[in-house]
Amino acid sequence: KIVPVSKKIKNDFIQTFRIVASKNEAALKEAALTDGILVYVTNHVESSAGMFTLHANQIARHYREKYVIENAFRFLKSFLDLRPMYVWVEEHVKAHVDICMIGCFLSKYIDIQLEDLEMCVTEFYALLNRYSKASSLSTGANDGRLITVLEKIPNRLKNVVAKLGIDHIFADDYLKKFGLKI
Repeated sequence: KIVPVSKKIKNDFIQTFRIVASKNEAALKEAALTDGILVYVTNHVESSAGMFTLHANQIARHYREKYVIENAFRFLKSFLDLRPMYVWVEEHVKAHVDICMIGCFLSKYIDIQLEDLEMCVTEFYALLNRYSKASSLSTGANDGRLITVLEKIPNRLKNVVAKLGIDHIFADDYLKKFGLKI
């Protein structure tokens, strides 16, 4: 309950309030009976011969696994930089999920491929990020055309790209398609 309080500060009286709390021991004991209980609410209504077609354990496992999937999507969105995504149409939501899943598969593939190079996928992304910064790019004019010149590719990045089997991306004829030159 709220109790009014008068305080004298210097020569003035100030009216303030104090909150006094009391414990309802009976309510606390009753609430403690549900400690550790987790309730899942589902709209599962299918039944056969008076029994639900899904067992309660299956439903509980589904919700536990849902947490793992949601964490995976949160991770995907963070490293793929897919935020914010404003999608409401079912087709767009499905496309967004597809992009996330492809990103997840590619990330896992890269992680597996880099195991023997003793590099994890986050290190690879950091290396790519450092290399792709504007400081590694310089733009110049060549015969009236604007070209972008990449600085020398670090050996560590060359090794990783070769291990992934995509070292053709640094070939002159490939880079030329995008107006790039090393």
